[in-house]
Amino acid sequence: LAFSLYERIYHQYDRRCFIDDVSKIYRDSGLLGVQKQLISQSLNVKNLEICNAIDGTYWVWTRLHNARTLLVLDNVDQGEQLKMFTANRDIRGCVGEGSRVVIISRDEHILKTHGVDDVYQVQLLSWENAVQLFCRNAFKVNYILDDYEELAREVLSHAQGHPLAIEIIGSSLFGRNVSQWRSALSKLRYNKDRNIMDVLRISFDQLKEEEKEI
Repeated sequence: LAFSLYERIYHQYDRRCFIDDVSKIYRDSGLLGVQKQLISQSLNVKNLEICNAIDGTYWVWTRLHNARTLLVLDNVDQGEQLKMFTANRDIRGCVGEGSRVVIISRDEHILKTHGVDDVYQVQLLSWENAVQLFCRNAFKVNYILDDYEELAREVLSHAQGHPLAIEIIGSSLFGRNVSQWRSALSKLRYNKDRNIMDVLRISFDQLKEEEKEI
């Protein structure tokens, strides 16, 4: 949803940046890594020679605080990851008037702590959209293949309308026969009282070692 919004409105801004998976960048490279990603995208600057987060803060502040900026930060899981300008300044005060900052997080407390104006909670997929997404991944068409109708409906009931679960389970079943589908379903039934991450884990465990590594 955020990427669709970004593609629709990015041309209205002087600077724009969509940082995909802030959490991973932060784990791998710290705050400096997030800053470099922001500067590289929004200012189109490559091979940055920034030694520390203080220099990164200066770069970002001096170049964006007067610019109308669209900034999307995906998968933020720590409040520290939003301190890419200064430790104390509000993130909205570091970009120009008319800017828009979109923060995507599973932790609503992070959003409230940073004073976001509006919180949108993503809804689960409707049954029709869930079926369509599942079929695209499990069959590579937009409809359920013959002999798989009952099996597909039961799989979807376990995915609970969760888009990531539907994609992963659907992809793991692609090209498999009815017997293999029934085997996967027996594992899903066993885990019916567990949360969605356990459902995803079942599909992961079915992968080959090289696929798990990927």
